[in-house]
Amino acid sequence: MANNIPDLWPEDLNDVEVISPREILEGQAALLTERLNGFVNASVKSGIVGTKDEAREIHRFEISSKIGERRVKLFEISHRPDFSFPVRIYSDSRLPDFLRAERYEASLSENLATMSGLADVGIALSVPGRWVKNENVCATPGEFMQKLTKVLASTEVKSAIMAVLEFSHRTDIQHHVSNGPLQNKAVEDEVTNDGNAAG
Repeated sequence: MANNIPDLWPEDLNDVEVISPREILEGQAALLTERLNGFVNASVKSGIVGTKDEAREIHRFEISSKIGERRVKLFEISHRPDFSFPVRIYSDSRLPDFLRAERYEASLSENLATMSGLADVGIALSVPGRWVKNENVCATPGEFMQKLTKVLASTEVKSAIMAVLEFSHRTDIQHHVSNGPLQNKAVEDEVTNDGNAAG
């Protein structure tokens, strides 16, 4: 009897090693810091918010400049405190529309409704609600890594990393320029003092 029953379970339940979302983020943080030679330091900050049924464990992925003067949150994830899955990814998009790789353009009727104020009054009341699929909710580690790959490759994340990297390089150059002549002067003084002592 059992031989005639097909296996209906999805393929992504074959994940033998279950890696928590936090472990995945911490691994990516270490890899990014290493890849950028420490000019950008990536880290994961965690905490629990809410109470009882509404409690969520949040893991925030942050980057900071080499000397820590500039810190940016790239995105965060959240899940229930007692279960790592499902997990939701919250992207942080601070870019204005004209700089986004993909943006929403409202239809003519949406624009007209907004301009006339009807969106807030009659039209909004006459349109029924609808179910919207949340693309950023992941049920397995494999699904989470697949969606996280897209987030890490997004324009918002890459541009934030470049901004912090640029800041780190600029700060590093300024540090070397300001310390360079002073170090040379100290060496010259030492040579002069040695010379004077000998003479």
